[in-house]
Amino acid sequence: MEQRNGRGIRPGNLNTEVSINRYVTQGSFDGYMYQLVEKKQRFMSQLYRVDASVREIEDIADLVLSYGEVKALAAGNPLLLEQSSATAELKRLQTLRTLHNQAIKKARQDADQDERVAQTLNARVIMLDKARGALKPDAAEISLDALAGAISRDIPTANGYRGVELRYKSTIRDGGDQPREVTVDLNRFTMHAIGIPDRTFRRGPASIRDYIQAEFTTWADGLDALRDSTLERQQDLLIRIDETRAAATGSAPFPQAEALQAARMKLARIEQALAEAAEPVDEVDREDEATSQQAA
Repeated sequence: MEQRNGRGIRPGNLNTEVSINRYVTQGSFDGYMYQLVEKKQRFMSQLYRVDASVREIEDIADLVLSYGEVKALAAGNPLLLEQSSATAELKRLQTLRTLHNQAIKKARQDADQDERVAQTLNARVIMLDKARGALKPDAAEISLDALAGAISRDIPTANGYRGVELRYKSTIRDGGDQPREVTVDLNRFTMHAIGIPDRTFRRGPASIRDYIQAEFTTWADGLDALRDSTLERQQDLLIRIDETRAAATGSAPFPQAEALQAARMKLARIEQALAEAAEPVDEVDREDEATSQQAA
């Protein structure tokens, strides 16, 4: 529409005013074309509208003229065109119902997934509380020296340190391509992992010891903040789970259920009318044959 209108204001037009007239012929193909333009306009408006509450936009795949609509337009039978339109409307409503049910199902799946994550966070909060209570301020330097010495020779080892256990697994045993890593374990639960850079490893036991001690101290000093942030994430997740489950459980039925039922009934009436209007060819042939026999 805008492209055609633009021809009147393009450069070189010497007219000061341009009149735009649109003519539509009743019962012609014009109505269908305007309907397609209307659907495109609605689709683009939904696409560019800034509205966070809108999660879906209309599908414009049905803008292509179907074979049924071409047949109806060519035949000139209003029932055929009405049947094609009713079929398209029924299909549209059925698609909307499917999307509605899928949204409810996805909400329940999201709630289940969030619940599993919340359980993991809850277990981590419990272990962080235990770690805070188990940590001792005094550091046993001899434990770190023994650990660093074993790591420099790539020997699996585990040593107690400040109330927890520092464990190292040999990279040779794990295939040789694993990063050098010391885990901080409490009651067989890994609380933290300290990766040892290659440069530190090559410098020998003293550098390994100093690096582990510095990284461990940083982690231990941040336990309170880590515990609080983990607990906050868990609580936020629990609130979201409650909201999602409430929305999924008490979700309203398909809002266009009545329109869907009406579309089914309308299509059934049209198809019945078409069936009644079409006289079976077999019956006509039998009647003609009976008439011929009587005349003979």
